Amino acid sequence: MIKIKHVPPDISEIQDVQENQHTAALAFRSWWAPYAMALRWTIAGAVVLIAGAEISAAFLRVPWANAPITDVISEIDGIGLGREVALTFAFMLVAMARSLGRGKRHAWWLTLTLLGIALWGAIAQHEPWASFLLLLALCLALLLLAPLFSTRSDPQIAARGYLFLGLGLLLIISSTSLHLLARWRLFGDIDDLARPWVIALHVVAFCALGYGLLAILRPALARRDRRAARHALLARARQVAEQCGRQTMTYFTLTADKTLFWSSTGSSYLAYRVIQGVAVMLGDPIGPLEEHVALLAAFTRYCRRQDWTVAIYQASEECKRIATAQGMMAFKLGEEAIVSLDCFTPAGKIGAPVRHMVARARRAGATVDCWQGVSIPAEVFAGMNEVSAQWLSERQAQRQLRFSMGRFPEDWSPDLLTVVARGADGRVLSFLTWTPLYAANGWALDVMRRGELAPPGVMELMLTEGFAWAKAHGYAHMSLGLAPLAGLAGTPDDADTMELAVSTGAHDAATHLITLIERSAVALHRRGLLLKDYRSLYAFKAKFQPKWEARYLLLNEPQAAAQALAGIALAHGVSWRSIGRNCAGTVSEWGRRGARRLLHTGLAKKPEAANAPETLAS
Repeated sequence: MIKIKHVPPDISEIQDVQENQHTAALAFRSWWAPYAMALRWTIAGAVVLIAGAEISAAFLRVPWANAPITDVISEIDGIGLGREVALTFAFMLVAMARSLGRGKRHAWWLTLTLLGIALWGAIAQHEPWASFLLLLALCLALLLLAPLFSTRSDPQIAARGYLFLGLGLLLIISSTSLHLLARWRLFGDIDDLARPWVIALHVVAFCALGYGLLAILRPALARRDRRAARHALLARARQVAEQCGRQTMTYFTLTADKTLFWSSTGSSYLAYRVIQGVAVMLGDPIGPLEEHVALLAAFTRYCRRQDWTVAIYQASEECKRIATAQGMMAFKLGEEAIVSLDCFTPAGKIGAPVRHMVARARRAGATVDCWQGVSIPAEVFAGMNEVSAQWLSERQAQRQLRFSMGRFPEDWSPDLLTVVARGADGRVLSFLTWTPLYAANGWALDVMRRGELAPPGVMELMLTEGFAWAKAHGYAHMSLGLAPLAGLAGTPDDADTMELAVSTGAHDAATHLITLIERSAVALHRRGLLLKDYRSLYAFKAKFQPKWEARYLLLNEPQAAAQALAGIALAHGVSWRSIGRNCAGTVSEWGRRGARRLLHTGLAKKPEAANAPETLAS
């Protein structure tokens, strides 16, 4: 009897094969994505061309009024629905074209339904073969390319949209019937009586149709987990963050306003929030580095199915490298100041700017205390509240920013490192809070509040005392946060940005877009028209001898940059009124500077004009 010896499979070989298969699948998706998008937009363009030709031929005298392309949608009239219903369907096709190009499943169904009705009308009316073949080709193309239209809509809102859509079509048919009755005078001369009702029905019908289409085609809403499940997920995410979280934003991925997206293994996650159709992801994926590529690709596919634009806020260089390889575009936001406690020193020439300010604050009687893991005395916490309220009222801030930063006192907890400066009388002058960097073995600066009675140098004093406390407790790094627009040279000289144009098949357009936006931001920032309050922030943080690390905004749809920026602002708690007020202030400041420049130019030319006759005479 022959015995067969069972040889166990090599786990490492299986993992290598699976990894290679996954890499090949990602490469194929990256290669196929531009072609799929081109096919969808080609179908959408053909639908717009046909519907637009029908609409223009109905209202204008155009050379193509008798061409076969204008008879495609009008075939609906051949089954007794009327010319007005045919034009309504044509307008609906034009309105759905953008969603069809984005791969919306409901737009695909509606377009196929309308074209099917038109095809039925062409058969019933025995129209020429040209119209019939054009309709048949479009319907077959939609059926063959059905897998490309997988983007979802929100189920509950879509059901409501279909209800309004049916109501609008019913009102259109009713108004058409009422108009025909008035024209045929079946019930006497009711033309004058029917006209206002027909107009009213048309207005209500088009409002219902518009709302129905918007509801059907709007992006899916983010669903929140139940409270019990959310607590379990947050506890699991905190364990992953403590083991692998090294970024400043890691702490804020665990707050209640974020939704967590997990890897297939459950060992990695990323945090995001959906607002205005933009999935704003905060920082890098958190977990083992080998899972970041697959996790980010899965999240991008998920957002594409939900019809969300992906925006990664404050991404690191590593995340940028992964994202640009998957076809995303990177815009530099600024640089983050990371202080190594072993390298920082207030001594010598390099530490003189900090040392002099610290000495000035000490001479004014300021002292500093640090708390972490324990409760702060009630009188000190009350003083912190008073300083924070005063600081907010001075800046006329209606609300505190959130999402990537904490609010005081709502988000304060004893787990934070709190540094408080008090005067000789014990009154709170200023305070800082720091969030943990977890696996990076350090702290990140969060809330900064400076009272009106604080002497010069008190912020430098609190920072150096915080450094000393952290170093005494075995920590290695302290992050001073982002310096917006720092390090933007306006030219994409790094290899990853240049790789983008080649890897995604784009030409120089992507690079030129990045260059244009970054140069414009730098020019506006230097002239005080963009983030003018942050111009001194880089110089202040540079005094502490930090290492600067670039932070990026990553987008999967560059054309949605304005929408993504608005979504990020709204996620932070900035209202539309504040956005409009800031834009109006920037424009008015620009106008005032232009007027002053013109005035100075005119005054400079007047002496020259006065001296001109004397020069000619001489």
